Amino acid sequence: MSNRVTEHMRTEPIAAEMQQRGVIGPIPFLTPAECAALDRHLSDPDLPAPLEWQKGRAVTDRGIYDIAARPQLLDLLRPLLGDDIVLWGATVIHRPPGNTHPWHTDVETAAPDARAISAWIPLRHGSRESGLLFMGGSHRFGRSVQEVAASESPTLTDERALELANALDPSAALIRPDVQDGELILFDGRIWHSGRNDGAAGARRALLLQYAAADTPIPMPTVRSYGWPFQFQSDKRMPTILVSGAAHRARNRLVPPPPRLATSVPMIKTVARTIPLPLAEDAEKRWRPYPQFRGPTNACTSMSCHISVLSAGHCPHPPHIHAEEELLVVLDGAVEIELAEDLGRSNGGRHRMKPGVFC
Repeated sequence: MSNRVTEHMRTEPIAAEMQQRGVIGPIPFLTPAECAALDRHLSDPDLPAPLEWQKGRAVTDRGIYDIAARPQLLDLLRPLLGDDIVLWGATVIHRPPGNTHPWHTDVETAAPDARAISAWIPLRHGSRESGLLFMGGSHRFGRSVQEVAASESPTLTDERALELANALDPSAALIRPDVQDGELILFDGRIWHSGRNDGAAGARRALLLQYAAADTPIPMPTVRSYGWPFQFQSDKRMPTILVSGAAHRARNRLVPPPPRLATSVPMIKTVARTIPLPLAEDAEKRWRPYPQFRGPTNACTSMSCHISVLSAGHCPHPPHIHAEEELLVVLDGAVEIELAEDLGRSNGGRHRMKPGVFC
């Protein structure tokens, strides 16, 4: 089976592949504009601090929570975890070129019976060389790599990690997904894996979201204690957010999602209005916008709409690229629009659009 997963893939193959390999993807998830917007958001120095520990960002950051609670992502998780799911961890990972995170199993979900899935999404400079390396099948070992390699060097090589894995299961194999920005990698919380940036493009930034079945307890590690034997805090419970189903079987401390982002602009309401055509032109600028609405919605932090009148033979601006998504609908007359399929515009072309056509 290809490790590219489409939205049409049935849930049975998804669950079967996760059971076999412990990792699925890449899966298309965020658009380039969404990656850029989230990257800018995460660069804001005034973002709220994570709640209580470094993986508590979804509890305080509405932007991260909204990504983590997307229906597309939850639809992928339900065949793997069931209907009742909690989000227990959200981390922003910044990895400079040449930097490697050693082989490890995530401490919080290393228990042999843990039912947990992590979602890893590169936002900037994601590639096969700057992504994650997994030990396929290691989620079934019942032992973390920290336990198996307790007597080894802390800088366990990929070759040695494979030797240790093959001693437990000869079919274990290294998996290095060819992932690009905005694509999604799902992996079992018990799997052996390593993070690295061997790419030349620059520092890689990624968002790590960690989920579990609601009846799976997630222990809070002792601060800075990730080596074997694992140590956990007995007097502190992990803050988790219910993102799917019901909480009647929850084994962890539940907290509410963060409030919606405060804004002085009112939320857009459902409305229908008639626009009399034709609208007046601008005799000097030869382009006139007629604003219709602007503000947040339940799905977008910002959305705007305007009707513009472009005089014949004129262009409103040179070719450019938007960071956000844009939809153009021709209402009257005809227009030529220049489109490119890539940022370099090597395959761009002009397209004539008539009334009722959109792009």
